[in-house]
Amino acid sequence: MSLVHHLKFSLSFPSGLSPGDGQSGNLLTVSTDGSGRPVLRGSSLCGALRSAYARSMGESKKDGANVSKWFGLAFSDRKDQSDSRLIVADTLLDVGLAGKAIRTHNAIDRHTGAAIHGGLFSLESFPPGTTGAVLLTLTDVSGGGGEEFLRQISGILESGIQLGGRSARGIGRVVVHSTVHRAYDLSRIEDHAAFLDVCWGKPLVGQPLAGISPQTQLSLTVTFGIPRGQDLCVGDGDGLDHTVEPQAVVDVHGIRLWRIPGSALRGIFRGWIARLAARDRWPVADSVDRELAERAVLGGSPKRSGRDLAWGFIEDEAERRRLQVDPSRITCPVMRLFGSAYSKGRIHFSDSTSKVGDGQSRMHVSIDRFSGGANDGFLFSHEAITGNARFCVQITVDSPTEQEADWLLSSLRALDMGLLRVGSSKSSGRLCIQSPPIASGRHSERFKDVLQPVEVK
Repeated sequence: MSLVHHLKFSLSFPSGLSPGDGQSGNLLTVSTDGSGRPVLRGSSLCGALRSAYARSMGESKKDGANVSKWFGLAFSDRKDQSDSRLIVADTLLDVGLAGKAIRTHNAIDRHTGAAIHGGLFSLESFPPGTTGAVLLTLTDVSGGGGEEFLRQISGILESGIQLGGRSARGIGRVVVHSTVHRAYDLSRIEDHAAFLDVCWGKPLVGQPLAGISPQTQLSLTVTFGIPRGQDLCVGDGDGLDHTVEPQAVVDVHGIRLWRIPGSALRGIFRGWIARLAARDRWPVADSVDRELAERAVLGGSPKRSGRDLAWGFIEDEAERRRLQVDPSRITCPVMRLFGSAYSKGRIHFSDSTSKVGDGQSRMHVSIDRFSGGANDGFLFSHEAITGNARFCVQITVDSPTEQEADWLLSSLRALDMGLLRVGSSKSSGRLCIQSPPIASGRHSERFKDVLQPVEVK
């Protein structure tokens, strides 16, 4: 019996997303269809599902047996080509009352606190709350395991996979709201007609399909607040009213929200985990010893670039190629966790937003340390967030080790204690944990009843 499956997902993106469509100068653009409507390409989603499925099965995404069975196998001199049984349609996205926005990011040198040379870039993204409906079509045979495979795909999406480009910036996290599944026996004229109706745009009528979630992921939900008497400003460049203004975004409902980008938390956590790893005698690529040695040779701070960090300071092209083929040979634990030019990172920090929180204007001036007078032209203002702001952050880690879970726990403690500060130095940058984190998945027991709020609200 010839079977075909339809599986439809209703998705939302709480932090927004940025499905890439090339680059214009220093601006990374998003994909649209011929009418200018926002779209998530089926090939982009299919590639993300292939990679996530391969990780969950412990196989190579290129030629693993189960991966090749469902996603196909590219032609090579050694193997025959096979078509993908899974077809993913392009998904039109609903961005509501907001449109695409431009956000700017900068890479920071953890040793100097200054921006890395060439690390400034901008990207377009769709707003928080963007929604869409994804339709998957799977070719199967009776007893071929197609429904079981779709349950696994459903579980992968429900676990919080990231879609679109630049997910390391904090965007792209998926939330599944509903699934509808139907199998068709194409030897029956009624089923064949119903299948063609859905292909031509009629609503899919079927049953929910329970997903099989991968058991290799750690998921944390942490709510941060601003302690009493403290303030926060994650700057977004020159503003209309202040020289430095906190980041804000308009969601699909037209509501303006304060935002802490996931990349800001990712950067400070990466630096702190690098410190913890070095203290535990792990071979950290971006180490203090390397920094001091280069300063001694150059007589000053070396001029870092994003490529240096991405390649782990490896200059030999042959060694780079070997690590790209087998990323498991990477010895730096920070690169293995946060990613590199050799492999994608396994940790993700989502953007966090707050509807509440007061903006307060502050004036600043630079003082000459010899005369005690104000430096000419150095009077400026900035806006800080105070009050009862609440920022909820989703942190996910694929296949974390016990050591990585402990490092993450220590980093959360350091942030809660005030050892780690977020955003501009013109504000205190203090965040505190408002309630015990909600943890699930691998090593989640380490986070339960451990992180308790200590700040006075």
